[in-house]
Amino acid sequence: MTSQTTIPVGIYWKPGVWDLARSAYVADLDTDADSPGSFVGWLARALESHARRSPQQRAELAAAFDQHPAQVSTRKRFNQKHMLTAPTLEVVDGAVAEDRQRGRRIERSAFAQEAVIAAANEASRRLGRDLPPPPAKLSNRPPRRRSPAAGEARDAAEVSSADVVPVGLYWSPVVWDLARSAYLVDRATEPDPPRSFARWLGRALERHTNRSPQQRADLAAAAEASLALDSIRKSFHKKHDLSASTIEAVEDALVADRQELGRMLARSAFAREAVILAVEEARRRLGRELPPPEELSNRPPRRRPAR
Repeated sequence: MTSQTTIPVGIYWKPGVWDLARSAYVADLDTDADSPGSFVGWLARALESHARRSPQQRAELAAAFDQHPAQVSTRKRFNQKHMLTAPTLEVVDGAVAEDRQRGRRIERSAFAQEAVIAAANEASRRLGRDLPPPPAKLSNRPPRRRSPAAGEARDAAEVSSADVVPVGLYWSPVVWDLARSAYLVDRATEPDPPRSFARWLGRALERHTNRSPQQRADLAAAAEASLALDSIRKSFHKKHDLSASTIEAVEDALVADRQELGRMLARSAFAREAVILAVEEARRRLGRELPPPEELSNRPPRRRPAR
């Protein structure tokens, strides 16, 4: 068994501690440059940090955490599996055995709850306020808040906000069709329309970033509910040339959403929301349902202004 071998480990979670773990993980993404990017990585670090404490330190923390609000819940405990590495399990099992030798009988799950509460307290101190709400769903590759050093490095490289970067998005076929329809409507009806679909998409994204996290959440929920988006067609991946400034604005908005509301979205989900709202705006301007989508042309004709 190598140090990179992962083993599925079941942990019985108290719901309050599970919420606390996800909140602390989200907070550390933006306040701790060394924090792992994945939740399981964050959990492993919390376990290893707790294992490095002495048995006396762990016992004192356990006593202090006994009445922690996260420990009290009317919701039922549940089992969740996490892929942990062999070295992490070894240090945890070693610490558990050491605690038992000192007279404190504890199982892995209880050890994990203690480790998480300790890590959450540290995350809250780094954040300087209460932790954000726990995300309903954990993203696989959440964007990180850019550090000042990263910004300086970017400036030193003289990367222009006008630089275009190919960005891959996963599209629902229904939303893709709506986006193309809305783009063609806007091309024909707006006095200063976007010159390409990529620019239309970039504008929709930027408008969504200009909204507050609460506005994004409220509008997205209302727009999703108003559209019949179910499709038996499979989602697909497509690249779009977007400006660097647009991508940065999207990533900043994603960070703000998870820090303020616990909404943990990937770029594609954010783009979906932005597009659905842009579609609704196009529909209102047109005053009727959007026409069927057409194949996108590199240079679509524009409506000539009336003389």
